[in-house]
Amino acid sequence: NTAKADKTNILLLLEAMGSGFFPIFKELVNADQVLAWNAHSIILGNTHQNYDHNNRPYFDSTAGRFEFIPWDTKGSYTHIGNIRYNPFADYLLSDISSFDKRNKLLWDYLTSPNEQEDVSHHEMILEKVKPALEATEHYAYLPASLDGEYGQSKISYRSVEKFILNIRDNMSAHRDNIRKLLGQNVGIIASIKKIEDSSGQSFFQLEVQPKDSGMFSSARVTGISPKSAAAIFLDDGNGQLDHQDRAVPDAAALDITIPSKFQYETYVDSPPWLVSKENFDTLLASAALTDEEKTALGEHYELNPDIGMYVRAAKGGDSTLGGDKPPVVSRVFKKIGQTRPYQPATFFIKPAVQDIDEFVSGLDFKAVNATTGEALKVEYAILPSENTLVLRDGTVAHYNPTFKMTKII
Repeated sequence: NTAKADKTNILLLLEAMGSGFFPIFKELVNADQVLAWNAHSIILGNTHQNYDHNNRPYFDSTAGRFEFIPWDTKGSYTHIGNIRYNPFADYLLSDISSFDKRNKLLWDYLTSPNEQEDVSHHEMILEKVKPALEATEHYAYLPASLDGEYGQSKISYRSVEKFILNIRDNMSAHRDNIRKLLGQNVGIIASIKKIEDSSGQSFFQLEVQPKDSGMFSSARVTGISPKSAAAIFLDDGNGQLDHQDRAVPDAAALDITIPSKFQYETYVDSPPWLVSKENFDTLLASAALTDEEKTALGEHYELNPDIGMYVRAAKGGDSTLGGDKPPVVSRVFKKIGQTRPYQPATFFIKPAVQDIDEFVSGLDFKAVNATTGEALKVEYAILPSENTLVLRDGTVAHYNPTFKMTKII
């Protein structure tokens, strides 16, 4: 029957989350709708649909996917999108492309004519109620902040005006804060290492990332123009120049993501909300974990008999899990490889010049804020030897053991 099918579907969704099967989770939800749902709650500054309650998933049987219904999402204007607060949205935002898409939804709305229309709407309400309220006294329910307690009170037009304009001003200030967060830039560090194979053939490894997590949005590489470069390759994520790396045919016109460190620290480098019973029991039996780590797991996870999975419980009444990141538990999921490391954008460049200083002086690297499109400052650093690197021809390379900061553009 329908009720049984609905329960099966929601358990399948939770099982995908508890087992770390992100591709299956993404197939089971309407990802675009979930991102719009999340953006809507951020614009309202509302966290009432959180880890404890108020989630209303609807399974669209015609599409075979879940959508989420806004519920109890009045304009609170208390958060601007920089905390964890909802299990389903947070899990989707662990994917950098989803995070960037959500941010673009916010930016496009908050820089569109809709923004001024929302402000004007409050002023229009005032004009409509003004004649009636000025003609006589009326009863209305008002928040405690205006009348001392909830209930019926005689009010004047001035009281209503104060109330509505206060909402308008809080809304405007809240949206300004979201725009500032999305547009906050800290600049980019481009770290350069010279590598050589046994035959003396040189490459330069260019590793690009935000200076720190103070930059909320991701960045995008829009161009790399080293003078007389013979070839440029984009790393496939393993930090090695190999046959899986993609040749970049037109390095002057790129669109390559530099992932947000804020996104990584908030949505990726955080212990999971759900862990399947099978996986949890395997962890407790593993010789790879210390007694301290197993005890920490038992303290932070509880078995939910209704879904047959372990759920991470927020401490201190925090229904958002916003600031709850127990270090020992975090260490466990890094140790077993479930928490993947941060991945900067990495290029391997075969240059026409061999001197690293000359290479850097002729390098024209361009990057922008992925949400706002604003150009970012790039700081180059020449790094010392750390490890060997397997080059495309399979030989082992060694880094040039020099270290110095160079120019900032």
